[in-house]
Amino acid sequence: MPHPIRILYVDDNPFDRELVRDALSHADDAFSLAEADSRTEFETLLQNEQFDLVLSDFNILGFEGLEVLEAVHATDPNLPVVLITGTGSEEIAVQAIKQGAADYIIKTPQHIRRLPLTIQTVLERKHLQQEREAARRELQRRNRELTLLNRVIAACMTQTDIEAILEVVCRELALALDAPHTAAALLNRAKTEALVVAEYRTDDRPSALNQIIPVIKSPAYQVLLADKAPLLVADARTDERLAATRRAMVEYGWASLILLPLVVEDEVLGAVGLSRPQPASFTPEDLELAWSVAGQVSGALAHAHAERERRLLATAIEQAAESVVITDSAGTILYVNPAFEAVTGYTRAEAIGRNPRILKSGKQDPAFYRHLWQTITAGEVWHGKFVNRHKDGSLFTEEATITPVRDAGGRITHFVAVKRNTTREEHLEEQFRQVQKMEALGRLTSGITHDFNNILTAINGFAELLKMRLPPDDPHRPLVEKILRSGQDAAELVSQLLTFSRKEAQAPQPLNLNRIVEGTEAMLRRVIG
Repeated sequence: MPHPIRILYVDDNPFDRELVRDALSHADDAFSLAEADSRTEFETLLQNEQFDLVLSDFNILGFEGLEVLEAVHATDPNLPVVLITGTGSEEIAVQAIKQGAADYIIKTPQHIRRLPLTIQTVLERKHLQQEREAARRELQRRNRELTLLNRVIAACMTQTDIEAILEVVCRELALALDAPHTAAALLNRAKTEALVVAEYRTDDRPSALNQIIPVIKSPAYQVLLADKAPLLVADARTDERLAATRRAMVEYGWASLILLPLVVEDEVLGAVGLSRPQPASFTPEDLELAWSVAGQVSGALAHAHAERERRLLATAIEQAAESVVITDSAGTILYVNPAFEAVTGYTRAEAIGRNPRILKSGKQDPAFYRHLWQTITAGEVWHGKFVNRHKDGSLFTEEATITPVRDAGGRITHFVAVKRNTTREEHLEEQFRQVQKMEALGRLTSGITHDFNNILTAINGFAELLKMRLPPDDPHRPLVEKILRSGQDAAELVSQLLTFSRKEAQAPQPLNLNRIVEGTEAMLRRVIG
């Protein structure tokens, strides 16, 4: 059974009230009529009960119809008022309509019988007005949401700095949801601290910008990290979940709160918060809108992190000491880094679009390249060395690792080669081997000359004794002197060998290099070939 239409009827004339009751009793609709014959009774009923419509005689003792209209609108601006006027009062009725009366009816039996229809028309008109107003508010809300989302999306697409994006988000959320304070914070990697990086506020409370929030002391962040879902707080002053931070929230003037985690790949990276000083002032629709904005921000945050990692990787490759070459699956060069340009002599523009065979030196046979290509096209990593040719024609050696790159479906789409120039290392290795050879020769020479020096000592010693015993005119004396000269020459040769082997202490002194070279040439040729 439909709810009866509740009418507050004020009239100090019993006969007129009887006419109204009779007219309503014959109507198809059910009416519940509360009657008042004085101003005091009218005001009491108006304050204490709920009505769908007020019906008032225009002239009541001490209470005119326009005053009734003012009293009703002061209590409930949306409560319609229908005035009953006497014949000849149409101008006054029109004035009442201009001041907000819903309608009027002339006080005659004929017109009073039409009262139920008038009431029904007024209520239907009120209902239509309410629907239009609701539609208008809904349209405003949707336009507000659309504007908010468009601005947030625009910021997310045009900005790469996540803090700049969060500044836009805080401002737009505050304006769209009439929140005096919004703030955004980012968590550190360990999820132990949150730094407030953006804020928008229209009140005169202390700023929270750049504050560090320890997660261990923030129940709200602990809830966000655990649930990864938005948190709606009706009254922060009484919510037991936030008891540990209640004093700070009162200081900042927070009563109603919406806290939104920024979730990227199931990881909470930060949060956006909105507050109002009035408790229970955020609606589920507000939460839904704010959560959709947080979703956009999370996407931007993921993009910003990916872009940051991409830039870091690109910078690392650009600044790497090793050559990096990226080709497509057919081997066409798509990218080379500056190290490649420095090693090969080819600029990036000259290399891109060509095949790595531009470096081919001919030092590797075709079988070498067939094995390489078979390895990487089979999806395996190839590691080895090349002897390549510089753009100027000189040769250089590279140690390379070539890795296949697969797409999500497992198909090889690219190859990445990381190459290290080992030419100088190989030259150093060759020099080291030569040094080792010379050291071995030195050790051998040292051992031989040591023994040979002992023999020469005996030969020269006995030859000297023999010379001392021979008289000056002895015919054998020249032979002995020749032995001594040969022994001395041999001793000099031994000394040179010891110097070469670095086993003999040396005293630096000025020398004639030409003479020294001539004197050691024969010895060096015999020793090292």
